[in-house]
Amino acid sequence: MQIDNKEKYSEKRKTNVRHIVHISFAVLLLITILISEFVPKTAVLDLIFTVAAYTYGPLLGLFIFGLFTKRKVIDGAVPLITVVAIVLTFLINVYSETLLNGYKFGYELLLPNGLFTFIGLYIASKKVTTQTPTEI
Repeated sequence: MQIDNKEKYSEKRKTNVRHIVHISFAVLLLITILISEFVPKTAVLDLIFTVAAYTYGPLLGLFIFGLFTKRKVIDGAVPLITVVAIVLTFLINVYSETLLNGYKFGYELLLPNGLFTFIGLYIASKKVTTQTPTEI
């Protein structure tokens, strides 16, 4: 929402919205700092990297799919594919020691997450046919 471009809001309303957003983020930052003071630093870093592996995996899959294929994806399927990729990655993380003879995934969860996203996008896409213009 670009509040500056909205003609229907008064300047006072725009200023109030900006103040609310700034105060909300300041409170959120304060809460984050307070929580991080009571948690060991290695646990905070571990949590950041684990969350990054789950969130950047689908982004990596989308990027690689767009970079290396010329296929058209069904737009409505993309959010579902990314959620399924994250769930599959979570399940692999939980059951990896049982399924892979004691191997425990770490931060490399990014790779299977991106791979699941890429495979899902490939399944939910179709080949784009290029039409050459006919000469007159």
